[in-house]
Amino acid sequence: SSSPSATARGWSISRVLAVAAVHDLLSRENLDTIAVRKIAEQIVSATQSSLTLPGKRIEMRVEGPDLLLSSHHANSVALILNEMVQNAVEHGFKDTNEGEILVKLVEQPDAWRLEVKNDGDPLAEGFDPKKNADLGLQIIDSLARGDLSGEFTIERIGEKTVAAITWPKR
Repeated sequence: SSSPSATARGWSISRVLAVAAVHDLLSRENLDTIAVRKIAEQIVSATQSSLTLPGKRIEMRVEGPDLLLSSHHANSVALILNEMVQNAVEHGFKDTNEGEILVKLVEQPDAWRLEVKNDGDPLAEGFDPKKNADLGLQIIDSLARGDLSGEFTIERIGEKTVAAITWPKR
């Protein structure tokens, strides 16, 4: 088996590749507004191709309405979503070998909610993202609050772990 440092290097490389794919999408669009669904599909596709986990069968899908965001907000959402999807793969499927990751955009009366749900390994009992915040969770929280004036949550709902950002409609 590979050493932890090789595994960590692999995760870092896949993160960079996914961010690069998103950056490529954002720069090619060259528009004032960018579709969140397109970003989500790009991230899911980049994650699936760069995170080749032997013996793991993880189905990933994107659901929900589309939403156009300014390029600045789209960039923040892309970075957040990339972290949430990476975390779902890395932590949700450490021991579990097959399952699903669902990226879902939900329109609420005065806010948008972007969820990444997985049915892999359960979130630790009483997990507090403020206390257990690794760099990825800190990035998500900071971008959600700073750039989107929103909030980040991660919790166990039924049989799924749900990481979500909710931010006000503009």
